Amino acid sequence: MAKPKVKTDRLQDREVSTSELALIVGKSPQWIRQLTRDNILVQVGRGKYSLGESIQAYIKHVEGESSDGKISYRDEKAAHEQIKKKLLCSNWRKSAIICTQRRTYKMHGGHC
Repeated sequence: MAKPKVKTDRLQDREVSTSELALIVGKSPQWIRQLTRDNILVQVGRGKYSLGESIQAYIKHVEGESSDGKISYRDEKAAHEQIKKKLLCSNWRKSAIICTQRRTYKMHGGHC
């Protein structure tokens, strides 16, 4: 005898299939399966996902949040860009000081 389906009134508690979740987030079922293999999404059954938990996990993934305590790619990239900017500005200022000491003017690249 087949198990009766449990009707749930709460949207976040509903179980959805891989295809349904893919339609909701605007990706392919293959993409959902890849996120499952990468442990970003968790199945509650064969090809079934908790809608609320899956949407929240997908949003964290898209925003670059890391659930395993590591620095997220987004945060690491932002820190890298800040360091590059500081180095460029630092080099530009040193060049500007040298030019003013020599009483010459050169156009220097850099964004400060």
